[in-house]
Amino acid sequence: MTMFSEKGKTTISTQVEGNHSISHLSEARIIIAYNSVPEFLIEVGILWSDIIPDIQSTAYQYGIDVEVSDYLISPDPHHKLDNKSVARILKCAEDSNTIVFCLVGDVYGDSDLPLFLKKEELQQITTALFEQSQDVKLLNDHYIVDRTAQPECYRLSSKSITEENREKLLRMIHLGAQEAFDEGVINQSNPEQQRNLFNSPIHLLIQGLKRQTNYSRICCLLRRFESLQVPFADADEKAMKKMIDLKNEISENLPCISFSLPEDGVTFFKSKAVEKYKDNCIKEITEKLKDLVLPFASKRPITMTYITLNDEEQQTHINYARQKNEGIWIHSKKMESRADKLLGQTSPGMYLIQGPTECGKTRLLCRLWDSVNKKNVEAISVIRFVNLTYSCMYAHEIWHQICISICREAGIDPTPLLPHFHLSKLLNVFGELIEKITRPIYVFIDDIHSMKMGRLLCPTEKKSRKVFGNIIIIGTGLNVASIPQIFVTTSTINLETPSENDIIEILKKRLPETRKLTTEHCGTIKQQLSTEGRSFTLGQSLVDELILDNEKPVTNGLIGRLQRIEDKHGKGCISMIGKCLLHSRNGLTRCELYDLISSDESTLNSIGSVIAFPPLLFDEIIESFGSLLSSDVIDEKKVYRPSSITFLAVLRLRYNGDKLTICKGLIGFLYCDPKNNNDISISQGSLKYTPMTRSLRRDGTGADLRIIRQLWFYLLHTGDMDSLKECALCAFYYIDMTIRSCGIGHLLTMYEDTLLQVLHHDIQVLAEQVLLPAIDTIIRDVEQTAAEVIGRLRFTRAENSSFLNSMVEDAMGYVDGYGPNCLLVPLSCWVSPPKMSLVLSFDFKEWKNPRLVLVPTFNHQHILVTGNESAIGEIYMVHVASQFVLATFRGHTGAVTSICESSEGQFFTSTSVDKTVRVWFRNSDAPSKILRPHSAKIVCSVLSSDNTFLATGSSDSSAKIIDLESGNVLKTFPDHTGTVVSIQLTSNDLYLITGSGDFSVQMWNIKKGEIIGRMGGLMAPVTSVAITSNDAFVAVACEDETLRVFGTVSGQELHDMTGHEGKVNSLVAAHDDCQLFAATKSRIFCYDIHTGQIVLIWDTEVLSPVTSLQITRDNFFLISGCGGAVHVWNIRERIHDGVDQLMEAEGHVTAVALSHDDKLAACGTFAGIVALWDLDIAQCVCTSVHTKRVDITALAFSLDSTIVLSGNSTGNIILIETSHGRVLRSISLHNESIKQAIWMIGKRVVSVDKGGFMRVWEAFEEDEDADIQRIDGVIAPLKIVNVSGTNSVSFVSHTAVTPKELRVWNIDNNALNIQSRLHHTENITTFAMATHGSLILTGSADDSLKIWNHQGHLTQVLVGHEGKVTSCAIAADERTVVSGAVDKKVILWEVSTGNTLHTLNARAPISCVAITADGSVAFSADEEGWLETWSVDRGSLLSSFNSHRPIISLVCSSDASRLILKLPGCAQLPILCLHNTPAGPVGLRSDRKRSARNPSISSLNSNSNEKKDSTSSNPSDSVMKQVPTKPTAPRPTFDKLERSKSRLSITVEKEKSSVHGGMSISGSVPPVTRSKACSIL
Repeated sequence: MTMFSEKGKTTISTQVEGNHSISHLSEARIIIAYNSVPEFLIEVGILWSDIIPDIQSTAYQYGIDVEVSDYLISPDPHHKLDNKSVARILKCAEDSNTIVFCLVGDVYGDSDLPLFLKKEELQQITTALFEQSQDVKLLNDHYIVDRTAQPECYRLSSKSITEENREKLLRMIHLGAQEAFDEGVINQSNPEQQRNLFNSPIHLLIQGLKRQTNYSRICCLLRRFESLQVPFADADEKAMKKMIDLKNEISENLPCISFSLPEDGVTFFKSKAVEKYKDNCIKEITEKLKDLVLPFASKRPITMTYITLNDEEQQTHINYARQKNEGIWIHSKKMESRADKLLGQTSPGMYLIQGPTECGKTRLLCRLWDSVNKKNVEAISVIRFVNLTYSCMYAHEIWHQICISICREAGIDPTPLLPHFHLSKLLNVFGELIEKITRPIYVFIDDIHSMKMGRLLCPTEKKSRKVFGNIIIIGTGLNVASIPQIFVTTSTINLETPSENDIIEILKKRLPETRKLTTEHCGTIKQQLSTEGRSFTLGQSLVDELILDNEKPVTNGLIGRLQRIEDKHGKGCISMIGKCLLHSRNGLTRCELYDLISSDESTLNSIGSVIAFPPLLFDEIIESFGSLLSSDVIDEKKVYRPSSITFLAVLRLRYNGDKLTICKGLIGFLYCDPKNNNDISISQGSLKYTPMTRSLRRDGTGADLRIIRQLWFYLLHTGDMDSLKECALCAFYYIDMTIRSCGIGHLLTMYEDTLLQVLHHDIQVLAEQVLLPAIDTIIRDVEQTAAEVIGRLRFTRAENSSFLNSMVEDAMGYVDGYGPNCLLVPLSCWVSPPKMSLVLSFDFKEWKNPRLVLVPTFNHQHILVTGNESAIGEIYMVHVASQFVLATFRGHTGAVTSICESSEGQFFTSTSVDKTVRVWFRNSDAPSKILRPHSAKIVCSVLSSDNTFLATGSSDSSAKIIDLESGNVLKTFPDHTGTVVSIQLTSNDLYLITGSGDFSVQMWNIKKGEIIGRMGGLMAPVTSVAITSNDAFVAVACEDETLRVFGTVSGQELHDMTGHEGKVNSLVAAHDDCQLFAATKSRIFCYDIHTGQIVLIWDTEVLSPVTSLQITRDNFFLISGCGGAVHVWNIRERIHDGVDQLMEAEGHVTAVALSHDDKLAACGTFAGIVALWDLDIAQCVCTSVHTKRVDITALAFSLDSTIVLSGNSTGNIILIETSHGRVLRSISLHNESIKQAIWMIGKRVVSVDKGGFMRVWEAFEEDEDADIQRIDGVIAPLKIVNVSGTNSVSFVSHTAVTPKELRVWNIDNNALNIQSRLHHTENITTFAMATHGSLILTGSADDSLKIWNHQGHLTQVLVGHEGKVTSCAIAADERTVVSGAVDKKVILWEVSTGNTLHTLNARAPISCVAITADGSVAFSADEEGWLETWSVDRGSLLSSFNSHRPIISLVCSSDASRLILKLPGCAQLPILCLHNTPAGPVGLRSDRKRSARNPSISSLNSNSNEKKDSTSSNPSDSVMKQVPTKPTAPRPTFDKLERSKSRLSITVEKEKSSVHGGMSISGSVPPVTRSKACSIL
């Protein structure tokens, strides 16, 4: 068997491929048919102006793209319905997504020339005309025999005919046909067929519609006038009767809308009644067409899981494989044996079917796949066609799909695979999973050589891995060298291009029964295949042309085919369509393609159309392309694209004009034009055409997948990076919708593809610091996309670009508008982004020379590189992202020593050991100027900022200033006695700094030519000099491995940089004037230029000196050259390295507390700082130092929230006023670390230390020894029992006696007594009680919980956990209990019965739980850092949140509008909000309810900096006062958060603060533009 054609997908016209299992299409085409525009001017006018836009808009919200075709749109304004249009309408009506709307009035119309005549019909008509002495030459000229038809027939020629000849020919046909019919010589077995020669086009259309099997896609509008005076009516009574009969026939057989107009037909259109008629038409037609269109609504869910996405992708590829397998095969024993050999493989491996384009690789692969499915029932088979869909291009996404499909086929849970998109990690996890599978696994991949490998998710591994498990991979490709090296290729099978005879045999067998190829046709095809190349695409195209139009000679292969299509339909429109197809990404839908050409003025002008592109012509062009186009169903849309690589190459050769202009002006216009929102219309008289309006969001079906898939691509290829970021890759709504509709894996593919084409910091940040770390979170809960963006980007907000900060704004706006469901979102930020150092690296093959010189171009997308000894003097222009060499500049006869790029990138200069300076323009490979300013080799150079002069240094011991315009030497600086090796200019171009081998660095006044300063003390020759952009510092490196920093003005040495190893070969200062980069052998050292300390070290892992360092103009990237390798480093994230590590170690939060009114939070740090936070705005309002470097261990708010108590690890306690942070009192009652402190009613405080010593004392009693009670053996935590309606106060605590028991203590008359004991059979691990309740809840390692009353009597035992209970909580009304345990279960209990309300499953052991005051919402936190919110009534998950660290403790406000987390090693206070919380305050908190939708960012600036007034002048009195608060009106979550703020560190206190009395009020955080070392300095 021999198989042919690469991806000859479902063709449009004559290519008879199977149309197997086409999935649901969410698109519709409405064809409007009527006799003429004048007859239905009103109806057609309202159709285009009112009805169609409404239909398209409504359908669009349901995911339906509606294309509207009016075949009377034509350059000829008098065009009428004809037989050609009728035939086209009826052919289109066979499509299940086409709706025909026919307008029928009172004009019957004239008959038209038949398009086809049977052979015997034409012969009999000719005979009859001969008998009447008629000349039949006209008939013979315009009806030609179609020899491809079975049986042969005559068809109307495509050549033009005058109107006079048309009427004459029609009369001849009528005359001959009538005569032959009357005489009976024409076969009268089908009289209706004969009468059709005399019927009008509208009559033929209705007859054709009646023959349709499904009337549900047909609707007719019947317009009747009761008056006899009817406009546009036929004068002929016979025609009038035919029209009446036709209307009756329509009424009886077809769905219709009838309008009976009682008025005089002549005066009706001038009367007021016409407005009412218009309104009725709009209403009824719109309603009817909507009913016909809406069944095509998208069936795709708004949010897709990865399982459903994979199933959708799998079905698309299966359908395509089945379709390809239905083709005709040429059998050969040789190929059969090779196929059987492949299928007989039992050992795992990768087998490659290789061969040239169109040799049958795809068909053989499909044949093998089908054989496996039929012959081996136990086998698991997966097939993928690279580039068939948008999600099948990159290796990581393809293999992610394949692995999931295999797991699902094998019945294995694929969940472990879902978060892994890095190819290496994915295959490792998959390898572990398939160890359980014993069935054979076949993976078929077509065009494996086209599979892309990205840098982020599928970097090339050093060594290909062996195929694991039971997997047999069978792929197709051009050759072994072209395929990605993921797996080792086991063996190959070679295919050859089929012969001309083989191709012709396939073509003949693929023809339908009604068509045939004559011997002459076969000879023509064979001749073309021999001369133009053996191509199945060419052969099929020739067959199409012979069937459609065999009047013209077939020559020049596919180029000739395109030329003949242009000649037939117009070069302008064919060129436009060709360009659109060429530059489209995976094709365009009919609607998109039609809107494109109808919106292009030059295309319309080329055919003389002023309304829109003629739909009839559009259909004919699509038909003419035939098998050259394929149609595939992707994302419920049928897209058209070039059917083969061969045809794509021809399009590229013929129509590859300005790609960027095409993309930006045409295709990109379809998907995004925020300025005019596709507001374009073309009108002629009352008719108006408007392209279908498209938007990213559809109300009914989520996102427009076409925009999601295409928008970023076209914006990227326009080169407009700002629009790309603003509208797509840095737009939160776009990102969120992409994740929901296509998955985060596909979103990462977009970034992967972008980063292979551009070097851009914002794109890199989002990919590496936001999306990649958020994969696990988003896979688990897609609703957390906004939380991840807000939390991660607000952390570095002051350093972000405006686009990234706008993305944060959009995410906050999304949260504010999110509803009505709950959503957990962070109000503070604590998740630091991962370090992003090495961006990319690549090597130049066959590079001979350890010295590499490079410079980035002005937009840093390219670098100019030189230094290769195998090509001395050559300069290469390399695209950084793709590593392609775009240009080579030759001219130097010696090694190039330096390159300088102009500020706007128009030209660059180069110097060489050949003593020349050359000036180059990018568009020319020859230098525009050659200058010889020195007598010896030129070593270094620098270009002035205004590009007017070049400063050079030479081994002739001089430096020179050269005017680039004239080439003259303006100044010479000859004072050095050694080679000038390095040279720099100040920012104002007034001063020159030169470094020489004579151990000196000199500074010159350029204008005067005088030395104005020297940097002394150097003990060796200079190797490199660098100057900061503010001209403040000069760095000098020498041969003796020293590196010094001098003051530019004073010339004094400021720092001697140490820590590097070896000689410094290159220096560069970042534009922030803080970082200095020094290059040694294989390593790069980053110094803080102000302190002289090393901030970071990078290792290139290349054992050669780093000889070139360059900073890009945006100060984001450092580019280094080392041997033959280039490395690109990110330098923007320079700061948080050393300093933040110290903060994490010394400044992490050790204690948290929430005020009783839910307005304030407090946190204490390891460094001894207490910070107070306003929870309304989620900002730290003041900080106080307890004791420096002594960690805070306990915090507690007074009952009225005016004072916070802080205890530290030395046993000291301070009282802090919450309004201003003022320290009121310092107390030392304990000798060990304070474990807990609790405020009681009145002025009393209970405090417990680590040693179990408890004291009850008066908060404002000056005498520290005047405490009320002391007791030993009390183990924290303890809880106060304030029973409502009583004056007794009790508390519960652990005891040192036994961990299986709790004690209830009672304070009576200042005496402390044991009231009762609570016990379990195993250790008590947790206990809880309501604030003003009477019940005590205990949980134990015995897997149970117990409920006790305050007197110690057991009331309920709760059994249901299967592991140690770790946390529990009880609602304020004491009706509901929530508990969590190591069994990963959260259980909700009913207190009154002890029954389980709901058992909820988590994914990790539970660390803590909480419940709102009203008992409506419960929270659980697990050891993996996930916080989950549950509805108590329904037992359902409301929202989840990933804190990215294990959660130690959780505190929530009464209504859950604020949550405070305590995380290990976290230097920030994590504050969260449950947006749209269903909980409400109860009890004492009924006077304050935070919004159901909490603070929104816009109004915060007015409130955030206001100082809080003290509630009382006497602090001791203020403690006792209850300050009522007014309930706040509901407002969005972020309305008060200052958008200018990123994060506020609570670890850096002001030096002026005293040990106890100091406090600092936080203001706005200034933008961070320098390192923290700079800020401190």
